[in-house]
Amino acid sequence: TGTKYFTALPGVYEMGDGYAVIWATSFSGTGYIKYTYGGVQYTVYDQRNNIVRTNDTVHVVKVPYAHLQGNRYTVYSTEVTGHNYAVTNYGTTISAGPIELKAYDGGVNDFDLLVLTDTHKKLDWSKQVASKFSGDPDMVVFSGDIVDSIETKADIELLFNIMGSVTGGRYPIVYCRGNHETRGIYAANLLEYFPTKTGEFYYDFRYGPLWGVVMDTGEDKVDTHEYYGNLSNYKEYNQKQEAWLRSLRMDT
Repeated sequence: TGTKYFTALPGVYEMGDGYAVIWATSFSGTGYIKYTYGGVQYTVYDQRNNIVRTNDTVHVVKVPYAHLQGNRYTVYSTEVTGHNYAVTNYGTTISAGPIELKAYDGGVNDFDLLVLTDTHKKLDWSKQVASKFSGDPDMVVFSGDIVDSIETKADIELLFNIMGSVTGGRYPIVYCRGNHETRGIYAANLLEYFPTKTGEFYYDFRYGPLWGVVMDTGEDKVDTHEYYGNLSNYKEYNQKQEAWLRSLRMDT
């Protein structure tokens, strides 16, 4: 019942081994995207273990780089009002698109980045700042503290909505977790909706002439600081991250 809508507009996120299209809706149900590549029509679902997910409001669909770069895609979500082993009841379907994702079209010395940081929940401010960018960015980087903290699922939806709204789903997004996104009782769930190739918030990627390395700063104080109430555990994590960074090779 009631109007169905997107609570986070679609964004296309760099994962290091492909793109993830991420969005959220005001209802639980299916999430999928449709596009045509190489003359073949694709429908790709948000699924786990070959089962289409129907019990969540945030959707993640991974696709190969080549399938979306310079291509048009449409995002869909269909409400599921009831589901058991034999019967599924569907409700409203909403969609966004078709949206065309920009492909890199410059030379080795021509790469335009739009970088936004410390937006702290300010969606309108973020869009206004982005509108001042005079060119057509090749990629948009959100370098942390996009929200104040992640206390509820709604804060995860707001995080993705700010990034999706700024880019309109038209530019690849690189998201770097800020220390404010490590705070809040729901912060530990964020990685469930951000599947990088390392399985962590640090990863590397290549786009056009760019080799990008994303590092995760975690918190900005030691784990034992009284502010965190013994709920931060970044010392071993940072050691693991350092070892990963040392293992990277530019020619691979």
